Amino acid sequence: MSKPRITAAAGLAAHEVLDQYEPPENYFKVSSDEQRRIRMSIIRLALIAAYTADRQRNQAE
Repeated sequence: MSKPRITAAAGLAAHEVLDQYEPPENYFKVSSDEQRRIRMSIIRLALIAAYTADRQRNQAE
């Protein structure tokens, strides 16, 4: 899979996580900068997961 496709897959996965699950109660008590850092952490994790899955798939082929 190309890097743009991996990035798009990770973005979709991150948005799914952010949309599907209720944020913790204390999420709204932190600053908007901290909320942004939390969202970016979720996006980074989704990107790592998509990249890892793609590498494993390519190694299996």
